[in-house]
Amino acid sequence: MSDSQEYSPADPASSAEPAPPPAQHRKAVRAKTLKFIVVFMISVLVLLVGYETQKQSVANDWYLLQVARSTAWLLRFVGYSCTVGGVERFKGREGMVRASVAAWKRGEDAPAMTPPDANTSPLSPWEVWEYQAAQLRHERNKLEAQLDAAIADTTQAEPERSARIGDMRMRLMQMKSQEMGPLVSFVWKAGPERRLADAQKEIADVQTRTDIDESARSRRLMALREHVAGLEKEVQAAASMPRDKRQREDLMFPFIVVPDCGAIQSMAIFFAAILAFPAPWWRRLAGLLIGIPALYWVNAFRLAFLAVIGAWDGGGPRFKFAHEYVWQGIYIVFVVALWMAWVELLVRRKRT
Repeated sequence: MSDSQEYSPADPASSAEPAPPPAQHRKAVRAKTLKFIVVFMISVLVLLVGYETQKQSVANDWYLLQVARSTAWLLRFVGYSCTVGGVERFKGREGMVRASVAAWKRGEDAPAMTPPDANTSPLSPWEVWEYQAAQLRHERNKLEAQLDAAIADTTQAEPERSARIGDMRMRLMQMKSQEMGPLVSFVWKAGPERRLADAQKEIADVQTRTDIDESARSRRLMALREHVAGLEKEVQAAASMPRDKRQREDLMFPFIVVPDCGAIQSMAIFFAAILAFPAPWWRRLAGLLIGIPALYWVNAFRLAFLAVIGAWDGGGPRFKFAHEYVWQGIYIVFVVALWMAWVELLVRRKRT
């Protein structure tokens, strides 16, 4: 093209496709909106009902343990200690625990005595939680079988038969309503007696360790014994002040991670909103890969925050208010905000 030639752009009206009439556009928008609402409601219903049927599954047991472990990991940054499972309560019963779980999986009763060939190595948090969950389910299934047998047995006279059946139904209802979960034992501030006991345990551990040389062992034991001497004085001083209980006792908060603590219901709402929104599948997948882990860790932070409040307040009214009102609302708001951020930043993002 020469310099003398003028360039005139094509007429936009002649090159662009004609815009749809306003009425047709509104109809299309309404159809998309209706489709979003229907798909969202059906997806939420399916996910929530599906989870309710799987609350007592091994998969959900494993998930709750991961939530407990993540929460404990966060709590160790702010507290004295945090353990999962309550493994120390089953010390000396390791073989019996494993043998009982194996028997329940076969549909049998737990053995009366520990088998001679049972594994007696230390239990893991998962084994403890699996034992507790399997025990409850075995007892519930056993009671259901007894109830069915009592209903089928018509030889027993009335009203004893009806009273027995009613008692079984009541016990079964209580079992089904009982919520269980892995135990998280959080110590925010340890009292002098706990710190003294832990230091004495550490001395015993250092004395029996074989992976350190004698000079390092002697230095470590000397430092620990000096520390123990200071703690013993602190224990005596605290005992002389009986009114100041908070100086002597631990600030702790043990709690169990029940199914509602897993925030699966809120994640299901987020999942359904992503699934129902009209967007390319790769953007939906990206939203889920980013959003679900974010919601998981926000929930773990929520549980850790509540554990600190519970230790500070002793599980009193401040804890209950934060648990039942404050964090319930905050978490739902975060779910909505995360979905809106996905829509605005990823789905509707304009290319430059």
